[in-house]
Amino acid sequence: MMPPIPIPIYETIDILLDVYAYHHAWRIAEQYSAFPKQGCYLLEMLKERRELNVGFVFAHHEENQAIYQQYGFSVIRNPREEEQLANYIMDLEAKVKNEKIIDFVRAVSPILYRLFYRLAKREVPNFETFIHDAKNAQYDTWLFHKMKQSDYPIFHQYLAIRRDDKITTKSLSELLQYSHLPYDIKEIIRELRQFERSGLTTDDIDFVVFATLSPDYYFPGPGVLVQKELGLRTVGALDVRNQCSGFLYALSVADQFIKTGMYKNVLIIGSEIHSRGLDMTTRGRNVSVIFGDGAGAAVLSRTEDNTKGVLSTHLHSEGEHAEELALVTPGMGTRWV
Repeated sequence: MMPPIPIPIYETIDILLDVYAYHHAWRIAEQYSAFPKQGCYLLEMLKERRELNVGFVFAHHEENQAIYQQYGFSVIRNPREEEQLANYIMDLEAKVKNEKIIDFVRAVSPILYRLFYRLAKREVPNFETFIHDAKNAQYDTWLFHKMKQSDYPIFHQYLAIRRDDKITTKSLSELLQYSHLPYDIKEIIRELRQFERSGLTTDDIDFVVFATLSPDYYFPGPGVLVQKELGLRTVGALDVRNQCSGFLYALSVADQFIKTGMYKNVLIIGSEIHSRGLDMTTRGRNVSVIFGDGAGAAVLSRTEDNTKGVLSTHLHSEGEHAEELALVTPGMGTRWV
């Protein structure tokens, strides 16, 4: 008679499943011969799905059928292509839950490719006949000669300018801009493509510009604290104290660093905590109502397209009105100027 499985083993597996650590859960289960075979199979299936191998579940028809007959639950609910897409979405969910945001952004690409491909197929039902299956190569390629000979206006408009022959999310998103899709859908496609391109790592950040009038410390400024918390390289960190226009000043500073060629990717941040210094009584409501707490951040990156991004910035000031809204000598008891 096989010894029973210790209760803590089930508890451990339950914790591992909650954080999508399917591989570790399966490795633990397979060490116990008394562990239910169907349970071990399901753990292995989840492990393979986590590794984006959806083919595993399709190769085990008998196991899937036995689970359905016993529990009335179907392990496969969609055709293979649909299951693959669902698998990618599950992978995204796991990355978000485990706070692997950079991996999350990178994992978006295969999903967007499939979604854009489907939209293109709605426009051109035989869309796949205009594609050369490159088999083991990294990218499939367009069959430009067939596209030019076709009766589909979308192809002729797309090929009106010189195009790369590789089929990627970029080329598919550009093709769909000539489709009959509603404008708002096309805008979403552009935004999704932009999101996909944002997959930078902390090693890619060259400089930090932090704008705030309410820092945690008067000095050092919050820029270096962000550099530490994000685990950035020992990049420079600059603080900007321009109140309401601080983010625009930070944007302008980052823009100049990039345009001069000094940096490629600059992280800019605007963050404020006003509530701690506001008079919330009736006396102070005329001022307090226009302030609040909040934060925002962006990464400015170099691009070769001069028609996009920050085209120019123009900064101005009127010091004669400086004391209309001011906090005089905070903490120092004397004047700076």
